[in-house]
Amino acid sequence: EILAQETLSIVKDTYQLQFTVHECRKLTHLPCDPVVVLTIGRDTRSTQISKDTTDPIFEESIPFVMYNSPFEIAKEVVHIQVLNTLRYDEASLIGEFKFVLMTAFQSDRE
Repeated sequence: EILAQETLSIVKDTYQLQFTVHECRKLTHLPCDPVVVLTIGRDTRSTQISKDTTDPIFEESIPFVMYNSPFEIAKEVVHIQVLNTLRYDEASLIGEFKFVLMTAFQSDRE
C-alpha cells in the first residue's frame, strides 16, 4: 500500500478592477467643489476635486487592486459617494450609492 499526501498551496491571484467616473449632473449644493469617493472594503480612492461647479466632468479611471479569488471579489460592496469639499461636516455628503459587484457582473451577461 502506498500512501501519498498532496499539499495544496492556495495562491491568491491579483486582479485589478477599474472604475471610470464620467460626470455628475445638476448637483443641488451651492457653492460646490465636488469629489467622487469610491470604497471597496478598506480601500478608498477618489477623483480630483472639481472646482465651483454643479455639473462636474471627471473622466477619471480609478483602479483597485484585489488579492482575493474572483468569487470573493464578486461579493465585495462598492460604495460610491459624491461629496462637497467646501463643507467638512455631515452636510458635505451630496449623494451615495452602494452595490455588490456580483450584480454588475450579472447585468453584463443579461
